[in-house]
Amino acid sequence: MRWHQAKTPVNSISGGVFVGTVIQGKEVTLTLPPKVEPALGGLPRSITGLIGRDSELAEVVTQFEGHGSGSCLVTGLGGVGKTALAVEAAHVVRERGLCPGGVLFLDLHGYEKERLVSASDGLGSLLRSLAVPGEHVPEGADDRARLFRTILDAFAANGRPLLLVLDNVSSRVQVEPLLPGDKGTGVLITSRHTLDVDARLCELGVLDSSDSVTLLQHVLRQRRGAVDTRVEDNPRDCELIAKSCAGLPLALNICGALLADSPARPPASLAAALDDGLTRLDRLSREDRAVRVAFDLSYEDLADRPATLLRLLPVAPGADWSTHAAALLLEVDDHTAEELLRRLSTAHLVEPGDVWGRWRLHDLIRLYADEHGHARADSDGRNGALARLLDGYSALALDATARLREQTGEDSTATLVKWLAAEQANLIAAVPVAAAAGHQAAIDLAVVIAPYLIKRGEYDSVLMVTAIAKRAAIEAGDRFGEGLADYHRSRAQRACLQIADSIASATDATTIFGEIGTRPEHEIAALRELGVALRLDDREDEALPVAEKRLRLSLKLADPHDESLAWQELGLTLVENGSTEAGLAAGRRALAIAQELDAPSVEANAWCTMGQLLRLTGHFKEAVTSARLGRDLYRQHGHHRAAAMASNGLGLVLLSMGDTADALAEITAANEYLTSLPELLYPQEAQASALHVLFAEDQSEMAAIATRLQAAGQAELADMVQQVDPDQLVNGFLDDLRELSADDPSRPWMELCFLLATLERSDEAGVALRHCVEVHEVEALRWPDAAEREIHAVFLKEVDGDEDALLENEILTAQLCAIKPLLPPDHSAAALIGRLIASLR
Repeated sequence: MRWHQAKTPVNSISGGVFVGTVIQGKEVTLTLPPKVEPALGGLPRSITGLIGRDSELAEVVTQFEGHGSGSCLVTGLGGVGKTALAVEAAHVVRERGLCPGGVLFLDLHGYEKERLVSASDGLGSLLRSLAVPGEHVPEGADDRARLFRTILDAFAANGRPLLLVLDNVSSRVQVEPLLPGDKGTGVLITSRHTLDVDARLCELGVLDSSDSVTLLQHVLRQRRGAVDTRVEDNPRDCELIAKSCAGLPLALNICGALLADSPARPPASLAAALDDGLTRLDRLSREDRAVRVAFDLSYEDLADRPATLLRLLPVAPGADWSTHAAALLLEVDDHTAEELLRRLSTAHLVEPGDVWGRWRLHDLIRLYADEHGHARADSDGRNGALARLLDGYSALALDATARLREQTGEDSTATLVKWLAAEQANLIAAVPVAAAAGHQAAIDLAVVIAPYLIKRGEYDSVLMVTAIAKRAAIEAGDRFGEGLADYHRSRAQRACLQIADSIASATDATTIFGEIGTRPEHEIAALRELGVALRLDDREDEALPVAEKRLRLSLKLADPHDESLAWQELGLTLVENGSTEAGLAAGRRALAIAQELDAPSVEANAWCTMGQLLRLTGHFKEAVTSARLGRDLYRQHGHHRAAAMASNGLGLVLLSMGDTADALAEITAANEYLTSLPELLYPQEAQASALHVLFAEDQSEMAAIATRLQAAGQAELADMVQQVDPDQLVNGFLDDLRELSADDPSRPWMELCFLLATLERSDEAGVALRHCVEVHEVEALRWPDAAEREIHAVFLKEVDGDEDALLENEILTAQLCAIKPLLPPDHSAAALIGRLIASLR
């Protein structure tokens, strides 16, 4: 009480928030009820050691650093730890003095029908927590909301803003009447749904493997103390437990408690119990806590159509799926499917993928949905959904691969390649699923995606799907499908250097297509594959009749493009059989046909093959010209990948000529382009990268190239690159000398000399050449005396120094000069000898 100068008594009351009638007087005697304090500290117990949530905790607390104001919505899957994070954040906010008025906490049980708290009941509870007597709490929800907001505003106006924590909210309707109207009160909401409540969103994900194991250890130590070291002593078993829990904190807490219940139980026992997906959800329960129960609360809140879609989603094979796949399952259009998926996503039963339009299920949700799906299989039409999905995958893959073959420009194929890359894992996974269901897609899908997988170097996947397709085709009596499976299997086996198996598969395919007789283009393809495999197995005599038959069928088919390819294959086979002129003639014929076509890529391919034939027959200058024409033609028409491979082939020709510098430039150019691509799609590209590493002066790229080769399925090339050592190359070459053909006993030593010179080991190259000389002498190929005398005279006149060294160089140089006339002018050895003579002089 205070007095004015006029001595008129004036009293005032301050320092609090007052609701209801306030009586003031000079002398008043009242009997008051017991004093009721507001319950502004009723937070649940803080979670000690909140594992793996440091960044999320900081993100939430940051929202309330403006003196308590701010709002945040924490969302996520049931059991992911939303409440634990919100409670911990509220404790931190209070400890830092960010909400001077205190904290109000209310669990609305939004996903439990029996315990669900309505907005009106929630307001009544909050008002009583604010010390509003029961008789002063209005009856209607709107009146309660007005009173509640008035009190919150008064607290904020007095510099004592509150933090309001609303846990387990199921909908905007449930929570909106509880939201304050002032800007000073902080609001922290948790929900399994992404609610439209004008709050900062914090989406809580699952824990990674490391944090999952740490949480398991934390729970066990809380209950058993530091003496329980089962987690530290059994890291592998605990990682398996964490994997079965898929990073879900609720599941991990249950597992920790189960281990704590039985101190003698080894983690391996629990890991084994959780390994079976059919019973895993049953095992993830303890007393009043169970993962299945947590999921039930979200599932039972769904409307009929989203629930049906959730039950059907586990039918889709693979880790994720597209909106269109979901539309096929439910037999709706894509827009409807997207809306249903969005609803499931806001309920955190479905997760959006890394790109829009793709979706995935948490592993435990997949098991849960699959359980309900099997229980409702008939009413949901589960078998029909799978059939629609498999039919859709087959049709889409067939259309994409067909259009991909028709396109020539790389930009125009980008969308198709992107789709196939996104769906690749699902298409592969769909093959065994289709086989188990007895669906035709087990055959159709396998043979459609096999060529694409081969280009990507996914050989193991090709072997898997073609084996399944072959069995399914035999069971179905589908001879054509069986032949296609054999054909693609042969290609993958050849790429894996399983040459004998490749020949067997190609032979089976050739036989089947020959017996069917209605698809000559497929028999031609099988014959081509068989011929290549036979040549790789050094069975050129068997490959020749195969190449000739392939040509006859191509002529009968009257397809100039394929005819050109057939002549190319025949030319290579003839040359490898020793029929040099006939092989070159076949190559020229292939080139002439290609030049008559309006198909630059066909002509470029023919030029490149001609370059290969000329190189094999020792016509190196012409080979360089042909290879360059092929490379340039590819470049002119935008076929950059093929141009890179042509550069690689040109590099091989230049290496054969001893022109190491230019060869390296071509191989490096090919490698620079190929390594700029996301992946190596062809085995030849892996070869180009390997050659670049072997011959480049700077071998620092070796590890990176080896990694790319490994990713491309080129394990043997990757090992070669990782282990490359010039000494090993030379020693290995020497070890193989005895196994080489005796037709030209000096050639192995000449090739070794070439390799050594390329590696800039001139002294050892000279030793190899001496061995070459000795072989010639044994074979009575004596060097002309005149040449020896001439070189000897040159050395006597022009070289001073040690007499023994001088004599050695004289003899070696003379021998080199004597060898040179015996070789064709454009032979690789001739070019090499010229270099060595210059260095010795």
